[in-house]
This record gives sequence, C-alpha cells and structure tokens, in this order.
Amino acid sequence: PLLRFSASPASRASRGSLVPLIVERRGLCTTVPRQAEILHTRNDMLPATLLTAKTITLTIPYSSEGASCVTCPVEVEQIEQDATETRRAACASAAARRCQHPKDVHAADSSLSAIDHDWEVADESDPSLCSLSIHLRQPSAAEIAGSIGGKLWDASLLMSSWVLENPSYFPRPGPGRRRPRILELGAGLGLVGLVVARALQAVAVTLSDYDTAVLLNLSKNIDLNFPSGGDTPPETALIDFRDFGRGVFAPHAASGERCEGVQRRMSSLLGAFDMIVASDVVYSEYHAELATVICSLLGPDPIQSAVCSSAAGMEDGTAGWRPRALLVLPDSRPRLSSFVAGLRAAGLCCRVERIDQRCRMARRLRREHDGWGANASFSIYHVTRGT
Repeated sequence: PLLRFSASPASRASRGSLVPLIVERRGLCTTVPRQAEILHTRNDMLPATLLTAKTITLTIPYSSEGASCVTCPVEVEQIEQDATETRRAACASAAARRCQHPKDVHAADSSLSAIDHDWEVADESDPSLCSLSIHLRQPSAAEIAGSIGGKLWDASLLMSSWVLENPSYFPRPGPGRRRPRILELGAGLGLVGLVVARALQAVAVTLSDYDTAVLLNLSKNIDLNFPSGGDTPPETALIDFRDFGRGVFAPHAASGERCEGVQRRMSSLLGAFDMIVASDVVYSEYHAELATVICSLLGPDPIQSAVCSSAAGMEDGTAGWRPRALLVLPDSRPRLSSFVAGLRAAGLCCRVERIDQRCRMARRLRREHDGWGANASFSIYHVTRGT
C-alpha cells in the first residue's frame, strides 16, 4: 500500500493519550495527530451533536416485591451456539424485510409488541411497581475521543433493575463493623455503581475505568446524583484490565518504573472489595484477564464477621460474607467461553443464568426505554472462589 499507518511505541504505551501516529509513504515518515487531537483542533468541521454533552434522567423500573426477573441455568457453550443462530436469523430477517412493503414491516413490528402491551395494562394496577431516577451526563465525542465509555449500554439498564430487586444479594455491614466495599469495573457512565450506591446506602462504592476522560465524566455524574450534604458518594479509581496480564502483581514481578507506578496506584485496591459488579465488559481478547482482575481485587474468602448478608441462609446476619463478582453480559458478545474458561483456570466458580426476555423486568425496560434489548438476550454470571 502507498500509505501505512502504525502506532508509535509511545502511543502503545500510553493507551489512549493524545500522541501522534506515524505515517509512512514510500519511505517518507511524518506524523499526524490522532483522532482526539483532530476533534479538538478541527471542531468547526464537526456537527454540533458531537461537540455537546447532554444530561439525561433515567428511570429504572423495578418491583418492590422482587422476583420479576426470570432466569434459567445455562452453559456458556449453549449461549454462544444460540447467539450464532440468532445472528444468522437476524441476517435472514433483514434480507427479507428489505423486500417487504413498508406497511408490512410496520405490521410485523406491531405484532411483536402485542404481548408487552398486555403486561403494560396489568402493570398499571400493580402496587409493587416502583422506579429510581438517576441523572447521567453523557460526554461529547470530543471529550472522550471515541471511547465507548460515553454510551449507555442495555446491559447496564438491566443490571440496575436487577440490583434494585435483589438487595439481599449484596453485603451489608455487621453490627459495629466496617462498610462493605463494592467495585464497579468498566463503569463507563457509572449507572450500575450509582444505582448500588443509591439503593444500598450502607456500602462504600468505587467506580472504575481505564480511560482518564471517562473517569472525569464519572466524577461529574457522582456530583449530579450525590449533591453536597447527601449520602456518602462513590469514589473513582483508574483500573486497566491489561495491567493484570503483564505480571505486574505476580510475586516476582519485573521491576521498572511503569510496574512500580502501577503497583503504587493499585496498592489500596488489591484484595479490598467484598463484591465486584460489571456489565457488558467482555468483548475483547484481553478481557480474558478478567479472571486475574477479579482474583486480585476481591477480598479473602470468607470474611468472617467483617460483613454479613441476609441472603443464602444468613438470616441472622452473623455468618461470614463470601466475596463475589456479579456480571451481566449480552449473549452476542465474543469470547464469552474464553472468559469463563479463564475464571475456572484461576480457581473461580462461575454459575451462569440466562434472563428470560419475556419476564416482567425485561418487558418493563422495553416499555420505559424505547428500543431496549432489541434482538438481544442477556445472562447473569455469578462468580465466587472455590466450589
């Protein structure tokens, strides 16, 4: 090719900072600014929608009686097989729709929502139907330079509703004990972590991401939902999954300025959390390192008398809490089996439950948020140590 673009060593080391790319053309080398620099220096060429941040108010529906989310056990291999078949069917459907008359397409869409309408009528008289409002600032494309951390993902909405219906699944402080610490990995806009902090006020929540621009926006979302004088707001932390795949935290980790810097930054986070939550964080090859991330950040198992739970036969609140991770992942994402295999290789137990898209929770989300979960399915991953 006449042109070859490659990231300079400095850009690979910085992972997202504003550094130039090297352009080679017939032996002539020069540099051009990366996308982020172009966005900042050529704003006059971009539409206003890419340059303007917006603040939205999300309504998270849930049932105060719980149990509106129906799940069934499933193996990850079955999830991937079903996802492949779903993609094929979607492609065939899209091809068929292109040949249909627009009125026929509209009629088909209307028939798909008929069953949701029946539940909407029933929900109008349901006294257990509640909602929680969360304010989110969505940064402009210029602020985050194309990062996916500025988008609202369907899995985070589903997980937020699940959290509100299942507070007993989360740790609570024992009498005279410390506040349990809960971490959201790959927080993005921070929706799940903010819901946890609002719903479970006796816990300490940390929102993390690897992108410094996303972390800055997370701080603004914390301020929106926890004005001064309110409850204890969540904290933020810089956590990059890729740091855990370089042996930085191994017993005999290689020395070096970078390794030592990462170790210092992470020293207060390692083994510090009673629970980890995450949504839609498995889609790249380096996400196989999540097993190491979870092992490194979860506290020892079990934590006797430090925190306790009313779930799983612990009604008296005196039993030790077993640290765990909870993830909600779209079934269509790649590398799910690699992720689960990595968990098991690290000595972690993973139980997977697929969410029934016909359940009341999913229907309420579709009604409240137009287009939610279209042609998608989701599963919950419960991760603990041992068996």
